[in-house]
This record gives sequence, structure tokens and C-alpha cells, in this order.
Amino acid sequence: MGYGRIDRAVDVAGDDRLHLSVQGRNTTDWQAEPDLRVFAYWFYDWAAQTYPAYVGADGRLTLRGSGAAYGIKKGQRLRIENALSELDMPGEWFLDRASRRLLVWPIAPGQELEFSLAETLLEVDDSRGVRVRGIDFEKSRGDAVTVRNSEDVILDGVSIRNTGNRALVLEGGRACGLRRGLIEHTGEGGVLLAGGNRKTLEAAGHFLENSTVRDFSRLSKTMRFAAELTGVGQRVEGNVISQAPHTAIFFSGNDHVISKNEIFAVVQETSDAGAIYTGRDFTARGTVIEGNFLHDIQADDPAREVKGVYLDDQASGITVRANIFARVQQPVFIGGGRDNAVENNLFYDSSPAVTLDARGLDWQRAATLDPQKDLQARLNAIAFNAPPYSVRYPNLAKIRSDDFGAPKYNRFDNNLVVGGEALRVSKAAGAGSVSRAWLTAGEDVFAVPLTFRVRREDFAVRPGAWPSLKKEP
Repeated sequence: MGYGRIDRAVDVAGDDRLHLSVQGRNTTDWQAEPDLRVFAYWFYDWAAQTYPAYVGADGRLTLRGSGAAYGIKKGQRLRIENALSELDMPGEWFLDRASRRLLVWPIAPGQELEFSLAETLLEVDDSRGVRVRGIDFEKSRGDAVTVRNSEDVILDGVSIRNTGNRALVLEGGRACGLRRGLIEHTGEGGVLLAGGNRKTLEAAGHFLENSTVRDFSRLSKTMRFAAELTGVGQRVEGNVISQAPHTAIFFSGNDHVISKNEIFAVVQETSDAGAIYTGRDFTARGTVIEGNFLHDIQADDPAREVKGVYLDDQASGITVRANIFARVQQPVFIGGGRDNAVENNLFYDSSPAVTLDARGLDWQRAATLDPQKDLQARLNAIAFNAPPYSVRYPNLAKIRSDDFGAPKYNRFDNNLVVGGEALRVSKAAGAGSVSRAWLTAGEDVFAVPLTFRVRREDFAVRPGAWPSLKKEP
């Protein structure tokens, strides 16, 4: 299913968030629609939303309420939804909220239809030592499974599919998780892992491991993740994650582990986005992204760009180690942060391998210094210059007196680049980072000759062809 394009009349103010038209269509076609909805990437390609709308007597298509959060830009992708007059093929439907009726055009004559009624399928609260094995959870209207303030609650070998919201929510408590599971066709994301104490850096230890997560943002196109990690000490390990328009793994907080996952065919419809993403918090440090296989992550349009690991808006203190990036448009992108380490990674047909800019000294300088903005507010929210933060992250304790906003103490060690540019650093970001032991090579560096490399084992390097990282004395 394709998209139309937003158009704007010449008399509409640039900061107007309510009015638009559609290129090549007469908006009066929808004037009689009682409950029209408009989905669009309204301004940014990483922020999609659906709003109720109507066509007034003047023929203008107008959003209800306060309008699009970031504004409206001509040319952005758009889709008209819940318009009875637009139903023209089997499988489409119209919801009449006023009369509480759902009209469905069946795909086949006599097709049996199922409708979900349950908001959730399993709730576990304030519990310990619970095991859920071999159950299929399907067709909830909200989050399928929720576990709150519990310890050692583990789902093993379960499948969760066709949900309205997320598959699994783990909040509070410790050591809860999903292993050997299948999550697919969810409306609003996969798994939320939330817990731990950010003031003391006590870890929760929630996990998602050895599972498959695919097609996890069926209803909302952006900001719905296969795995969302918040708080302290969550783990996402050994999973296969694929088929999504936006980010696969989003993390905030401290000391998470994202390891041994295979991630592909994500961020397929968006831009300025990453398969693994974090940003806008100097104190959210200690996460290790290690041993993952990211491949075939490319923008679907030449006008858009996507990243593999995106440390956005001065994200700091993250380690990206021993990963394989194959055919990833921008494999590692550091948006002006500090204390990040990129080491022992293999970059194949992914160029430039690492990008570092100095946005905190450039276009983001004013926002960096503004006490009302995210970076300063989140810094103020944590005792960053006292234990345990000052002990765990010594450079953080002096951040406000140490070239605040400058990208410093980033390290790039012993990375292998096969095809393409190794490191692209903006002029202002050159000082304060250490880059050494980059190895560039051709196809002969691999143990097995192949015309197309797609499996993790296809990237095994010949013995002795890639020296191990030299440790500092």
C-alpha cells in the first residue's frame, strides 16, 4: 500500500499545524466522511502519527485538536484512513464510531472473521518464581502480557502475536524475561524491559533472549520497538529482529547489554533513525553493544538515510564492540557525544564505517546549554558528580567544566573495514578523540570466497589477517 503526498496552499502560514491538502486529489471527496483519519510523516521521517480530521465548508482538510506535533511539511508521505468512500478492495474496512459498527469487505465470500475483545491476556503482579511455558498468546486489544514488580518470572517457549499494543511489558522487580519466544504482528511494539535504580545503579536484570521478533509495529510506524530498555541493567541477547519501518532496539538508562542479536530489514520506511538507538542524556552510560550482526539496513529512498547504531544528540559512554555490519548505510553514527568506544568491529560494504560530528559546538549548542532542554535537565536529575556515578564514569563528574558540548574521549580501535571509508569526522570534532589501528582490506581477508555474504559465518576472517586489539600498558 502506497502513500500520497502532502500539499500546502500558498496562503497557509509556515507554522500552521492544522491545514493541508493532498497532491492530486480533491479534498471535497471526503467532505461527507463522519470520522476521517489522516496518517502521515508530518514533518520528520522519524515521527509518524494519525490524527482525526475533517473537510470543512471551505474545502480545507483540517486536523482536529492542536494539530501535528512538529508541524506540517509539503511533500511528506500521507495516507487517508477510515474513509468509507475510499473502500475499493477486499480486506478493507470502515469503523463507524457513532453507531458502534464495523463494516468489513471480506477477502473471500463467507470468510470467517475474528474480533479481539480482551484488553490483556496475562497479568502477573507482585509475584516470584513463576514459569510460563509453551503457551500461544494471540489477539489482545492492548498489551498481551504484563509483569509488574515481580522477581524471577520467566516466559519460555511462548508465542505472542496479533496484539493491538505490545507483546510483553516487564516493569519493576528483577530477573524477569522471555526466552526462546516468538513475537510477531504486534501493533505497538515488542517487549518493554524497565526496572532498576538509576540513582544507585542497581540493575534489574530483565531480559529478552534467543527469541524471534518480527513485524512488531503493524499499527504505528515509528517509535514502536522490538525491545525498549529503560532503567538499569537489562539484557537483549541472541535474538533475531526484523521487518519494521523504524527502530529495532531503543535504550535509555545505564549498563544494558545488547549482544549476539541478528538485526535486518528494519528502519525500512524512516529517516534519521537507527536500528539500535539512544540519545539526549549525558548520564545514560555503560551500555555495551557487542557481538551483534546487523545487515541489509538501507533507506528505501535516496532522499532518506538510516544508521545501524545511532548514538544521537550527544549520547555518551557507550561501547560498540565486536559487531559485524554488512550493507548498512551508516553503521555507527556518533552525534557529538563523548566517552564512546568503537572497537574490534567488522564493516563490510558499509561506508563510512564510523561518523562523528560536533553538534554540541555547532547547531545544537544553544539547546545544549539551555537548562530547560533535555541534556541539562537530565544531567540535573542525577547526582552525576558523586558516587556511584563519579566512580563508574569519572569523565562525567567534570563534564560541565570540560569543554561542555564538545565530543571528547571517543576511541576507535582495531576496526576492520572491507570496502569503503573508515572514519568520517567533522572538522570541529577532530580534537579530543583517539583513532588508531584501523585495518582496511579486500575480499581476500575472509576465510571463504563468496560472491554474496549474508550469514554471520560468511564473515569469518582468515587466521592472522586481523590482529587482536592491543591493550594499553
